[in-house]
Amino acid sequence: MKSRRLAILMIALLLVLSIGCDRSGSNFERLPGNTNVEVRVAPERKLVEPAPQLVSMAEAFRGRFPTASVTWNPYTGYAKQLSGFVFKAAPDVRDAQTAARNFIREYAALLVPSRTESSLQLVNVTEAGSVRGDSVNRRFVRFRQVVEKTPVFQGEIVVHLTAANSVYAIYNAYQPITSVVGGMKIGSAQALDRARQLLKEKPKSGSYEAIEPVIYPYGSDGIRAWRVVIDHWLVILRGDTGETLLLRDEARYGPDALVYLENPVQTSDPAVRTLTNLGAATTLCGIRFCVHNQTGQTITSTQQEFRDPPSDVNFDDQMAYYHMETIASRFNQLGVTGPGGTLPKGINTNDNARPCNAFYNPPDDCFYFSPAGSGCDGNCRSSAQYADIIYHEFTHRLLDEEVGLIYDDTESGSIHEGTADFYSASLLGNPCMAEKWSDEKACTRDASVFRGYPKDMDDEPHAGGEVWASALWTFRGNVGKEMAERMAREGLRGLPADADFSTFAANIVVQGVAYYGSFLGDNAWENFFILLGMFAAAEGAKSAFCSHGIAVPYGPFTDLTLTTPPADTRNAWSVSVPAGTVIDIDRGCNKGYDIVAPGGWKDLKFFYDKQSELKEYTVDMSGTTLTVTMKTPGGCGSIDRVNLTYRVYYKKSE
Repeated sequence: MKSRRLAILMIALLLVLSIGCDRSGSNFERLPGNTNVEVRVAPERKLVEPAPQLVSMAEAFRGRFPTASVTWNPYTGYAKQLSGFVFKAAPDVRDAQTAARNFIREYAALLVPSRTESSLQLVNVTEAGSVRGDSVNRRFVRFRQVVEKTPVFQGEIVVHLTAANSVYAIYNAYQPITSVVGGMKIGSAQALDRARQLLKEKPKSGSYEAIEPVIYPYGSDGIRAWRVVIDHWLVILRGDTGETLLLRDEARYGPDALVYLENPVQTSDPAVRTLTNLGAATTLCGIRFCVHNQTGQTITSTQQEFRDPPSDVNFDDQMAYYHMETIASRFNQLGVTGPGGTLPKGINTNDNARPCNAFYNPPDDCFYFSPAGSGCDGNCRSSAQYADIIYHEFTHRLLDEEVGLIYDDTESGSIHEGTADFYSASLLGNPCMAEKWSDEKACTRDASVFRGYPKDMDDEPHAGGEVWASALWTFRGNVGKEMAERMAREGLRGLPADADFSTFAANIVVQGVAYYGSFLGDNAWENFFILLGMFAAAEGAKSAFCSHGIAVPYGPFTDLTLTTPPADTRNAWSVSVPAGTVIDIDRGCNKGYDIVAPGGWKDLKFFYDKQSELKEYTVDMSGTTLTVTMKTPGGCGSIDRVNLTYRVYYKKSE
């Protein structure tokens, strides 16, 4: 049995259940398929990796704040963002600026190089009110970087604080400038005149104009320059030569691309949307992602306006880059690091083509998307034109990188697929996945269709994934989009590689509630609403998972493990909770207990399917003891034996 199971697992790992011509549908997966567009999670630009001592400091920071996330700036090698933690202000600190400076001073090594001639200058402190507008909810302290008494262009640190002046996030754009070059040989009037001449749209009389000297970061150096703003145009000119360092239309909000906001079925017409993290590239190769079209055609734009229509082969490139950035940014908001410059730069072509597919391939850290017209009958649309497929594949990468979650025919493989479906559906607000992508099916999968555990489980990970995605979608309906996405993300922390549904569900409750609990501060009224939210989150999670048959084993419990009796036998088993405690009927899907199977969902499904055939079956609870009684039929009506665990929850007696 063990060798047979190992063989099955090896086949599953190699094939990841690819869809062939004899199957009724297609799946988007995480291993090779026939491709048109490939997205590299490795920029072609030379980036700076964080030094080993900074990585150690980040680990120590996460050791102090287990829910914290550290995101690195791939250009500087320093921490770009710290989030998901609460650093409480000292009792004698009464103002936001002091609290912010105290935090920066303690963790300066993660944020800035040790430079005595550099300093942080306070710009402002802003406040955000509560929903009712009658109290302060959050504060933001903005510092700008100053070198030789001159501000550094876009060099700043923004500190986010609670109403009680506890730091909970840092945004860091500090530039590690080792030397300043050039002089200010061109005066402000001359610089302003040169800027006017550069503009495509000539400024009208009375236009808004502003000019100030800045240090412009250029590699490890800083260049003395003029920053000129004319209406919505930004111009940076070298102070010694007048050379144009930057010319940008601020009204356009940077690079953009024509994309479907969801997919060609849900979105009839594409829209122009801003691209992030592209840097100065004229191709779709940015800080975090590079897109390569395997037809050999590369989309380029000196104006960074990528506007190819859906009929063009490079429209797929635009979709892949924009939506990869969208899902990566969302996970950054949820405290997930990266992608960054530390990822592998190698990329392989696809030599194991399978049609009508999409997948993430861990060995080369790349995503692949099949072209339109692939599939057994040439009936598949381009997978890169589906935001839901792109989001699904990126989530597979998260589960590989963040958790190391095993992908096989056990529940961990189903968690892979179901979690990927959930985040894709949740971000788009649409549980119907990849409409009419293949075979004109209304939905490739639908998270809103109720599926129960273990009755709807299957060895195929996509089928088991539908059960998990269905439970998460119910959870989202109970607690809302933001809380569901956040708690599911928190549930990934410390999740074992071979996790099952119950383990993940428990992690979601325990660590999700702990995340919101970390925001408790000194404001009693604010704490009251946080505590209400924590209670609602726990109850919403328990209700959702129990409704789908998934146990949520959080808090203390004791197990009674038994083997169902042989034919024509009556057995009774009992377990008592520890002295000084009673059974906690507020936990457990059965008001005090859950039933799980050590051997997996198949044993539990078999027991539920055969339960009605038992001659006798009772579960009795007193205040401190649970007793299970079973009698099996005899003769030809006997039932195969399975192992079951009755998980009994308890609390201190009152």
